[in-house]
Amino acid sequence: MNIELLEDYLLVVNIIGFALYTINKLLYRYADKNADFLLTICSIAGGSLGIVIAIFLLDRKAGKENMMSRVFVFSVLIIQII
Repeated sequence: MNIELLEDYLLVVNIIGFALYTINKLLYRYADKNADFLLTICSIAGGSLGIVIAIFLLDRKAGKENMMSRVFVFSVLIIQII
């Protein structure tokens, strides 16, 4: 597999993960809905780093509502790093 193609894929997936987390945060704040299933799919596809960066930059407050999603994303990131 071409390394440049893999790098491009990971860059795009992480940007999408960052955007999805931002959209999920806005949906939860203003409409009481969430898109956690999209975040789960994106993190498994390789976008967990983008989601973790979004968590650190945009949403530092932890609550019961979003903690399980965060634990899953951090776990997937550790698995992907290993």
